[in-house]
Amino acid sequence: MPTIERSAEEQRQYLRLLVALEANQGQLGLLIAVAENRNLQTAVIEDYEQALREQGVHAFRLFINRQDPSLRTGLEQLVDQQPVLQEHQPAVVTVLGIGDLLPPMLAIPESQQARFLGYLQWTREALRQFRFPVVLWVNRKVVRLLAEQSPDFWSWRSGVFWFGVDPSDAALLTSTASKATEKATTRGLDPDIEALMSLIESLEQQADKDSAQLVDLYAQLGQVYTKRSQSRQNREFAIQVYKRAVQLLEKLDLPAELATSLKQLGNLYFERRYNAREAGICYDEALRLYREVGDRLGEANTLKALGDVLQFLKQSQEALERYDEALRLYREVGDRLGEANTLLGLGSLQDRPAQAMDYYHSAQTIFQQIGDQYCQGRNLLMFIVSAQQQLGDLDGVEESLAQAEAIGKAIDFEPFQQAVDQIRSTL
Repeated sequence: MPTIERSAEEQRQYLRLLVALEANQGQLGLLIAVAENRNLQTAVIEDYEQALREQGVHAFRLFINRQDPSLRTGLEQLVDQQPVLQEHQPAVVTVLGIGDLLPPMLAIPESQQARFLGYLQWTREALRQFRFPVVLWVNRKVVRLLAEQSPDFWSWRSGVFWFGVDPSDAALLTSTASKATEKATTRGLDPDIEALMSLIESLEQQADKDSAQLVDLYAQLGQVYTKRSQSRQNREFAIQVYKRAVQLLEKLDLPAELATSLKQLGNLYFERRYNAREAGICYDEALRLYREVGDRLGEANTLKALGDVLQFLKQSQEALERYDEALRLYREVGDRLGEANTLLGLGSLQDRPAQAMDYYHSAQTIFQQIGDQYCQGRNLLMFIVSAQQQLGDLDGVEESLAQAEAIGKAIDFEPFQQAVDQIRSTL
């Protein structure tokens, strides 16, 4: 078949999948590959099968039986037919035909698709007997159904890989997968962290380990822990993960990626004002690298972050200088949200509340123009109302509280109402 050119993102997904296939040899690994384009799907399968064969890994393909759409049954039959699998030699099984199963219809009480998903949910434990990675090729519709209707199976996934599909579509999966994730978490499981740590451990132990892939995996692990950094323990672990990523990136001499990891590490240090001085050190180095590679938005974001740190450390003049630099860059690159947030920082450093109000109102105008209601409400409650109280403008305070209250109801954000009630109780 003709060669299919892959985009940079598709190549990254392919390398992630290949690493996962290598790392899961000798154990069950449930890998979910998502594709809409059959030619691209076939090309990716042929590429990883060839790459694995060169490493002595056997490749098999399993087509789901429409009459009995059970993954477990299909794998058992394949093992019975293949001595290689019975002897636990290195292997990978690619599962195809899932997207071709008939979906639910009024005339079919229990469709092929529904039976397949039901089997996955209730026979998950039986899959432990298979000591090889399994790649399930599905489309976007099916991957959402997997998360929603087979949550126990979904919690065992070792990775999801997107081909010919914008990775941002994963966000669409989040809402349908939330129940499955919560269910797994209540049992003490954390499939994202468990899978990533398993891959990292396997790759670290390889003599010819791929440092570039380790960097990618560390970055993913850091992102997972960052989302859970409300606890001190998770924040500490996220910091250690990003420190390891920084060490690898320094060895690989990848300044752009290093700047990003340093910025994220600084964010973790400064979260809840945890360690402002370490945050400043990370931001300073990230700023140098962003300037070196010419990333002006990265430079602006880091200058804004440095301004926040310096303001917290009561170094007001230095903070003003960083904010001014950030504001100029945000305006040059056209980042309105960054511009508005920097105006808030500048306003909070003004000596007189009337001057501060000028900055707050300018930021509010931008928030309104870009349609960011959350930032409008936050600005009213955290900045504008405070300045109005200092000015003795009680009518203005009440008007701002009413606006924030309306915004909270419009976006269904209860904390705004709670803040309004608390401020009113002090008037």
